Amino acid sequence: MLFEQLISLYGQRLGEDAADFYRVTDNANLFGMSIYLLGSKVCIEASDTNVVCDNSSSDVKNCYYEHGTY
Repeated sequence: MLFEQLISLYGQRLGEDAADFYRVTDNANLFGMSIYLLGSKVCIEASDTNVVCDNSSSDVKNCYYEHGTY
């Protein structure tokens, strides 16, 4: 509750490829907030899915939502 209004904060982080089987190297992040104002739900989000997926020396960005499938 913030000023007697319901508010939600949320985040999501997903990754692909792990170095040493535990350290995720290719991360995509999403953060957001939602609040009800005047009977409507308002959401504000920020995301970064522009990730180099092949390896650190490549400039191919074809995973997550940049892939032709999406």
